[in-house]
Amino acid sequence: MLWTIIGWIVVGAIAGWLASVVMGTRQGQSLGEDIVVGIIGGVIGGFILNVLGIGGEVSGINLASILVAFIGAIVLLLISRRTRLGPGLAARSVTGRLAHPGGPFLIPARSGYWRKRPALCYKNRAWEWGHRRPTAADSPTKGTRMSIRFGTDGWRAVIAETFTFANLRLVAQAVADFINHELKPNGPPEVVIGFDTRFLSDRFAIETARVLAANGIISWLSRTDAPTPAISYNILHKHAAAGVVITASHNPPRYNGFKLKAAYGGSALPVDCARVEEYLEVQQREARGPNLMDYERALDEGLIRRFNPTNAYYEHLETLVDIDTISNGELRIVADPMYGSGRTAIRAILSRTRCNVTEIRGELNPGFGGIHPEPIRKYLDMLAAAIQTHHADVGLATDGDADRIGAMDGHGEFVDPHTIMALALRYLVEQRRWTGDVIKTVSTTMMLNRIAAKHGLTLHETPVGFNYIADHMLNGDVLIGGEESGGISIKGHIPEGDGILMGLLLLEIMADARAPLHEIVADLQTQYGPTCYERTDFVLTSPIPKREMVARLAAAAPATLAGESVRDVLTFDGIKFVLADDSWLLIRPSGTEPVLRVYAEGHDADQVHALLDAGRAMTKEPG
Repeated sequence: MLWTIIGWIVVGAIAGWLASVVMGTRQGQSLGEDIVVGIIGGVIGGFILNVLGIGGEVSGINLASILVAFIGAIVLLLISRRTRLGPGLAARSVTGRLAHPGGPFLIPARSGYWRKRPALCYKNRAWEWGHRRPTAADSPTKGTRMSIRFGTDGWRAVIAETFTFANLRLVAQAVADFINHELKPNGPPEVVIGFDTRFLSDRFAIETARVLAANGIISWLSRTDAPTPAISYNILHKHAAAGVVITASHNPPRYNGFKLKAAYGGSALPVDCARVEEYLEVQQREARGPNLMDYERALDEGLIRRFNPTNAYYEHLETLVDIDTISNGELRIVADPMYGSGRTAIRAILSRTRCNVTEIRGELNPGFGGIHPEPIRKYLDMLAAAIQTHHADVGLATDGDADRIGAMDGHGEFVDPHTIMALALRYLVEQRRWTGDVIKTVSTTMMLNRIAAKHGLTLHETPVGFNYIADHMLNGDVLIGGEESGGISIKGHIPEGDGILMGLLLLEIMADARAPLHEIVADLQTQYGPTCYERTDFVLTSPIPKREMVARLAAAAPATLAGESVRDVLTFDGIKFVLADDSWLLIRPSGTEPVLRVYAEGHDADQVHALLDAGRAMTKEPG
C-alpha cells in the first residue's frame, strides 16, 4: 500500500510538472499542485483511455503510467482554463487558497478578486486598471541579471527554458512602457500582432495582446498564422505605432521569438530595442510584474481586434510584380513553405493565373518535420523530389516566417539567395529600367558589386541584419537591399525581407525571359561570375565574444589565403578577408543562435572549400 501511494505521488509530480510546462502554467504551480494535478490527471487519463477502448491506468512508476497521468493532467488544465480556475487547479477546494493568477488562465477581472479601483486610466500598475495585482513570480529574482536580450532580429530563446509565458509578459510590458512613454501617440496607440506556426505561438501572441490591452494599447491580432512581411505591411497599412511577431524565423523548432517592428513596417532600430531592454531592467529593479487584461474583456472593449492580414498584403504585392506576365509564362511551380507561415501564400496569389502551383509541407507541423525551417540546400530534399514528380519548372522555398527565399531549378539544383538577388537586380535595372542604391550585407555576393558598377549604381555594404538595410531604405533611394540568408526587399516595398515577394519576382523573371531557370542562372554567371558560395556553421560549446574573436583573428591576419593575397581586412561585423581576385572569407558569430558562421565565395568549389578549411583552422573548431 505504501509503495502504491509513493508511486502515485512520483507519477503525479512528473505528469503534473510536464503538463504545466506544456500548458504554460509553470509560474503559478507549486510542487504540491503538480502532484495533485498529476494524481487527478491519472484518474482522468485512465477513464478517457478506457472509454476510447485503448485501456490504461497508473500502475507504478513507469513510462506508461506517466503518459496516462500526463494526458489526464492536460485535460484537467484545459478544464481549468475554460472554468477560469487559473494555473494548476487554482481553486480553494484543492489547495485551500487562491492560486497565483500569473499563468495564461486568469480569474476574470470582472470577478473583483484583484480589483482595487475602477478602470479609469492606464498607469503602470495593474490594480489601477482593475485587472490583477502583479506578483513576484511575474518578475525575475531581485539581484539577478536579466537574461532577456534582443539580438540581430528580436529576442529568441528556447521554449520552456527562457521563452516562457512569464518572460514573454515581461517583454510585452516593457514594449508597452516604451510605446506609452516614448512614442507618445495621440490617442490610444495601435499595435499589429502576428505569429508563426511554432508550438504555442498563437498563445504567446494572445498573451502579448492581453498585456498591451491592460496598458491601454489596441492590438490588431491576426486570426491565424501569417508571414512576417504580411504583418509588417499591415503595420504601415493601419498606421500602427508598432508591431510584434511571435516567431523564431529559421531557428530550430525548440526556439521561439519576439520580433519588434516599428511604425514603418521594418524591424525596430537597435536603439529602440535597447530602450525596451532598459524598461525590462526597471521591472527587475522594482520587482514589478506586468499588467494583464482578461482576453474576453479586451475583445468586448475593442482593445483586441482579430483580423486577416493577408488581404491587404496580397493586394500590395500585385503592385510590385506583374501577375499577368507570370500568368502568361504558364509555369509549373512547387511551393515549399517548410511547414511555416508562408503556407498557402504562393498558391493563393497565383490561383487566378494560368500557372500550376503544387504546395508541399503546407500542413501545420510545429516540429517542422524534424528540420530547421531554413531554405538552404540540405533541408530541401523533399522540394527536389516534388519538382521531379510534378515535372515542375521551379521550386520556391520560404523559411519559418516567410521572410527568406530559396529556390530550385527544374533539375532540382539549388539556387541560393545570392543568385536570386543578383538576378533580381539585373532584371530591375535592365528590364524595368529602375535606378537607386544597392544595399547588401557583408556576407553577400560580389556579383552585386559588379552589376552595380556596370550600371553606375552606388553600393553600400552593411553588417548582417536586415535592420541595417532598413536604415538605408528609410533614408535614401534604394533599388534593392538584401542579405545572404534570403531576406531581400525592393523599391516600393516595406524595409523588410520578403520571401513571398522575391519568389513571385523570380517567377516574373522566368516568364519574361521565356527560358528555364538554369539557363538564366548560367547567363548571369557568364556576365558577372563565375562565383561559387558556401557557408558552414559550428555549434559553440562556449560563447565567443565577437570583439575578442575579431581582435584575435585580425592580429594574426594572414598575407594569403587559398593561394591568393589578402587585399582587405574588414572588421565591422566579424572579420572578412577580401582577396585580390574578389573572393572572400567571413567569420562571425550568429546574432540569433549559439553558432559560429564561416562564409566563403570564390570562383569555383575547390577555392571555396580551401577558404572554408582556412576559416576552420583559424577558429580551431573541429572538422
